[in-house]
Amino acid sequence: MNETDSDETQHLTLKVVKSAIGSVDSGVARIHASHLDSFENDDMELVELRAGKKQKVVRLVSDRFAKKDHVVLREGDMEDLEVEEEDEVELYPYKKLSEDLKENWQKLRDRFRKKDEEEEK
Repeated sequence: MNETDSDETQHLTLKVVKSAIGSVDSGVARIHASHLDSFENDDMELVELRAGKKQKVVRLVSDRFAKKDHVVLREGDMEDLEVEEEDEVELYPYKKLSEDLKENWQKLRDRFRKKDEEEEK
């Protein structure tokens, strides 16, 4: 496992293991519970998986049966990321829009609405 604290954000680099669940449905990444300590946000639910230029957001699940230094992915996720077993993927905390960004966007929208209303008068 490679834990990195870069300028962008802290992330994990783990090897891929194919899930025993036969469903090709996707959207879940299972990692050993000990890896959750690597992230600042203990209640993190979503991660962005990166493999080369491919990216995918999935739900993160703590699994005490998952191998350490590995991430368990379903077949569909592996296909989307174009990875095979034992390939490495990076897990980054998924950043939602911050409250400040939402607030600034709302102010911008309100300003344009006000301008449009003034023009209509």
